[in-house]
Amino acid sequence: MNMSYRRAWMLLDSLNRCFRTPVIATQPGGRRGGGAVLTALGHDLIAHYRMIERAAAKVSATDLAALDAAQAPRKAALSGSGRAAANAAARRRSSLMPRRARS
Repeated sequence: MNMSYRRAWMLLDSLNRCFRTPVIATQPGGRRGGGAVLTALGHDLIAHYRMIERAAAKVSATDLAALDAAQAPRKAALSGSGRAAANAAARRRSSLMPRRARS
């Protein structure tokens, strides 16, 4: 998931604090090495999230297809100067983006 171990534990702790009962049960390290497991609430949370995800995909399918159809076709491969121009365009800031303060 490209995140640090500490960040993952902080997110899990945050999840546990959001609910009345823990989502994740942890066991400190030691002879058995510790670890974490989903509680019954954790399993329910994931099941409900997946149901919401499926319902949202179903409801938005027509709109997403319309946006996909309106999208400009992409070129399969860019050559040398075309790639440089595409990279430069990707780095440009929107006129609405605030500028960073210079130190």
